[in-house]
Amino acid sequence: MPIEVYSDDDIRKTSDIIVTLDSSRRLYLSKQAQEFFGIKDTVAPFKVYLGYDSVNHRICFAKPEIVKIPGKNPITFGKFRFISARKFIDRFKIDISNAPIHYEYVGKDGDWYCFQERGFAAPDLENIKG
Repeated sequence: MPIEVYSDDDIRKTSDIIVTLDSSRRLYLSKQAQEFFGIKDTVAPFKVYLGYDSVNHRICFAKPEIVKIPGKNPITFGKFRFISARKFIDRFKIDISNAPIHYEYVGKDGDWYCFQERGFAAPDLENIKG
């Protein structure tokens, strides 16, 4: 019987801009998300404000150089482009029993970049601007 070789390119090649919550309660930026946000330096930290829309199952980011939020500090993605999201998951009661949960970029809401949970039909998706 001939051996058919499997390539991880079959699953890794995607042009979708994705952020992921994993079962270890980490939030990751995909390579495409890093490129989308203009992250070129592989070592420099990346700072953003992090928010969540619990009605529409959306993780949202805002750049601190564009949005100023008094009394709030931006979160920092280190060189491996993930953060511990334990408190974030607990605060917003996000169910990660089926992790990893992928959130795909759907557009902007004002100055916030919105990532919609894959497979969730958000009631206000038409209000999001590409």
